[in-house]
This record gives sequence, C-alpha cells and structure tokens, in this order.
Amino acid sequence: MKATFRRISVLGGIIFAILMGLIYGSLGLMVGYLAVAHIVKLIWYRSSCEMSQTN
Repeated sequence: MKATFRRISVLGGIIFAILMGLIYGSLGLMVGYLAVAHIVKLIWYRSSCEMSQTN
C-alpha cells in the first residue's frame, strides 16, 4: 500500500512540475515578448526623434 502511494506521489510531483513549467514558461514568454516589444519601441522612438531632428 505504501509503495503504490509513493509511486502515485512521484507521478503527481512530475505532472505538477510539468504543469508549473508550462505555466511559468508561457508567463516567461509573455514577459519576454513584452520586454522586447518595449525595447524595440524605445529604440524606434529614439531613432525617429533623431531623424526628425536632423531634418
């Protein structure tokens, strides 16, 4: 009885770890995408400002 319970808990832990990995992975992707978009926006804004100043 104890052995089967241990096996179930190990399986549950693996499934839980995979689920958490997926959740945090998608969150990380979202945050990374937002950060990259923000940086690109900043760079584009600065370059457009410099272009308008030179003209």
